[in-house]
Amino acid sequence: MPTLETLFDQYKDLRLSGKSQEAVFELMKETVVNNLNREERNTLAIKCRDWERDRTQPNLNHAQREALRRTALTNITLKITFCPACDTPNAPGVTRCQVCDTPLAVEYQQKNDTTAIKKAPQGSVFLQNTSLVLKMVTSNHRVILEPQMSPTGIKVGRAVRGAPIDVDLDPLGGGDYGVSRIHAVLRFDKAHNRIVIIDNNSTNGTYVNDVQIPPYEETTLADGDQLKLARMQFIVAFKNEA
Repeated sequence: MPTLETLFDQYKDLRLSGKSQEAVFELMKETVVNNLNREERNTLAIKCRDWERDRTQPNLNHAQREALRRTALTNITLKITFCPACDTPNAPGVTRCQVCDTPLAVEYQQKNDTTAIKKAPQGSVFLQNTSLVLKMVTSNHRVILEPQMSPTGIKVGRAVRGAPIDVDLDPLGGGDYGVSRIHAVLRFDKAHNRIVIIDNNSTNGTYVNDVQIPPYEETTLADGDQLKLARMQFIVAFKNEA
């Protein structure tokens, strides 16, 4: 029977053979679910994440590694722009260095075609007096949140069978849309004044602007983003208090 350690070794072997993270997740998903409990799956995800971080840039400090984590897009080969002031790697979606706030732009390559420099989307700054509004696309319902008030983040999903949840989407039809019990977590990153969303290995996935985000990895949300939890669609809005 595969153990956590043997599955971790398998993950490393597959990644070193040249397979993408997305491909490895698909190959290993059934084996992991059938042989590990939830706590062990979480531990495996953390070990894989840390291994990816350490092998990519072993000499970066903590703040720089956190910036690099935003480059984990499964369908894009990145040409990371390093900050001219502090040498931090920055990924698409950033107009200013995440560590020292120096202005920058990022170039990336997709499907072997070089695209011109892409400016990061505006409106990604989230301050202490900002509210996060999720506007449901198929109705007039709005979910208004203040993630900065929660030190551990806001769990979004469905309150089914006693699952600990902060935002219950069941009254809005979450079950019909395929939302998982603890689908995702919204967290305020105070160090960079941003909101991140983390998919909790949900059954039907989490999508930002039609791109599925990897489980257990932070993805920054910006004002105007399209957010999809399974088939439940929202428009992200940042509302600043006067």
